Amino acid sequence: MGKTRPIVLTNSMASCFQSCRKKYQFRYVDEIVRTDESVVALSFGSAVHAGLERWFKYGVKEDAILVARSFP
Repeated sequence: MGKTRPIVLTNSMASCFQSCRKKYQFRYVDEIVRTDESVVALSFGSAVHAGLERWFKYGVKEDAILVARSFP
């Protein structure tokens, strides 16, 4: 008889399942790993989001306008 693997359920697996069953399936059942391209896109999106959040929270400072004008 073939050996069966024990069922393992971590806190992060349970949290992932509760938040999005499809994400859980991709990550833990299908074992699909994100590509570098998607990680770069997510990093860029996070950076833009953080920049916009600071922009709206703190407003525009004169120094930022001077730096922005120095770019073509």
